[in-house]
Amino acid sequence: MTALVSLFVHLRRAARAVAPLLAALALGGVVLLDASTPLPWPWMAAAGAALALLLVQRAVRRHGQPGHRRGLAPLLLARRTRLAATVLDVEIGLLAVVGAFGAVLHIDGGLDGSAYAAVYVCLALASAFSAPLASLVVASLAMGLEVGVRTVAAPGDVSPTSLLPHFGFMSVFTVQSVLLLRGEIARVRQAYESRLTAEIERLRDDARSYRLLGAPQGEAASPQKSGDDERLARSGVEEIHQSVHFALRLLHDSLGLHTAMLLWQNDAGTHLRVSELCSSAQNLCDGPFLANEGIFGAALTHRTGVRISGLKPSYKLPYYAGPCPVRCAHALPVFEHGALRGVLVVDRVEDRPLSAHEQELVEDACRYAVRAIQNERVFVQLERAKAEQGKLYRAAEALGGATTEGEVVDAGVRSAREVTAVDFAAVTLFDDQNRVHEIRAVDAGGRRHQGHQRPAQ
Repeated sequence: MTALVSLFVHLRRAARAVAPLLAALALGGVVLLDASTPLPWPWMAAAGAALALLLVQRAVRRHGQPGHRRGLAPLLLARRTRLAATVLDVEIGLLAVVGAFGAVLHIDGGLDGSAYAAVYVCLALASAFSAPLASLVVASLAMGLEVGVRTVAAPGDVSPTSLLPHFGFMSVFTVQSVLLLRGEIARVRQAYESRLTAEIERLRDDARSYRLLGAPQGEAASPQKSGDDERLARSGVEEIHQSVHFALRLLHDSLGLHTAMLLWQNDAGTHLRVSELCSSAQNLCDGPFLANEGIFGAALTHRTGVRISGLKPSYKLPYYAGPCPVRCAHALPVFEHGALRGVLVVDRVEDRPLSAHEQELVEDACRYAVRAIQNERVFVQLERAKAEQGKLYRAAEALGGATTEGEVVDAGVRSAREVTAVDFAAVTLFDDQNRVHEIRAVDAGGRRHQGHQRPAQ
């Protein structure tokens, strides 16, 4: 009985898997029937509506298909994902080609009119967003559909001279999309992913430099916990940038500055990165800059403000590319609890050094920036503590509400997975007489098992 049930389940899964492809082939058969003997318009309207609905459903399914996941048997999961994506690509491409052939037949009354270009467009689009194997299958099915339409419509007119031009253009459009358009899409996608990765890494570096995020964890760290910490740290970095940019913009506008820039030191103290800036310049360098370079090195070495005036275009300021556009600059070291953390640099186009009152404003901006970083650091620590306390509270509530041994064990396993952020948790009871472990509860990624026995090791 169990074998029959298993066979029935497998057959039902197989039927559900091939049903969309069979429906697409059936719609192709409707096109062949219409080419042989035009069908009544209600039948064709129903077939067109069914094709449109099926095409939209498969496209949404393809768009929302998950990528590769890590876990048990990752290679097998990746192969299944690629196979499912290829099948979906074939279904979508075939549905689009069938719809194009049906539209061409109703517009031109045959396959030799001007509307036939729609078939080439469908093949090009299907090949651009599909795997190469799927593109080859769709092009082959399109060629087979054309042979079938010409055979049923006018059997005596089927000849190589009528088929080869269309087949040639089908091959050209398919190969061109696979090699050129798909390659360009892959290049743009890779460039976007590279920029996104670089931006995320920059935010991580900022979070570490502001002490919002610890050093990179080893493999034992939970991905979920690491993700929560990084999201919280990124939020803190954005808040710091907004606060510091507000202070720099006030300095820039109120003191008539050309550039106001806060540079933050890396952990090794060898380089400075631009943390935030407000500038009217167009030739700023992105950095990073050597900590002992130019005006930066003077401010950090002497641990006091450095003012220079009477600058000429030939003078080299590290953060400007090309001729120096300013005539005076002021660099002020930034301290946190007595430790050097960075440099605040302001400059003017006019040869007018900062007055004593303006220097006080710049120093106040330094203290404001440091205080904003400290406040955000405290806030992140409080949020982390709040999240940990929430986990402990939920664990205590689950254990307190358990009334039976099974409920206690199950609550303990679930609480252990949440509090310690592990991927696998189990509770076993050891039978000293029989020298076996009885697994009372197992939680591995949401799957729970009970009551299994293992010999003691």
